Amino acid sequence: MNESMSGISVSMTPAERMFKIRQAIIGGEGDIEEALKKLAIYLQSADRVQDRLRDLESRAWVRETKFQSHAPLIAGVIIAIRNLWNWMSTKWYILPMLQQQNNFNAAAVQIIRDLWTLNYALLTIVSQLQQRVDTLAKQVDRLKNES
Repeated sequence: MNESMSGISVSMTPAERMFKIRQAIIGGEGDIEEALKKLAIYLQSADRVQDRLRDLESRAWVRETKFQSHAPLIAGVIIAIRNLWNWMSTKWYILPMLQQQNNFNAAAVQIIRDLWTLNYALLTIVSQLQQRVDTLAKQVDRLKNES
């Protein structure tokens, strides 16, 4: 989190987070192999990412709340009036919008999960390709030394 001048915490934007991750992994100019190793370590913290995805999934659904009143004598009447008004306004107007929002949230969580899975698979492929490149480079060096 960034601190503003007034002392209030402000969340980083996704672009700022990605920049921080990039800086932590690559650190500006550096060896690509070392950067790939750092990236692998970062992405292998799958448990933390999976926990965050589960948390996101649990918060994806917007639900109606029950009315409550703390007025000692007329709480029942207040709640009944609120429930009647809520039924009239919510049933025809709010519930369809709530369903649209829930559908969007579920789709967003699913695409984030799919992107994470794809990212992890690509990291595996990059790692395998890097190993293959290292093997081929050693073979080329050996052939150069033999001739």
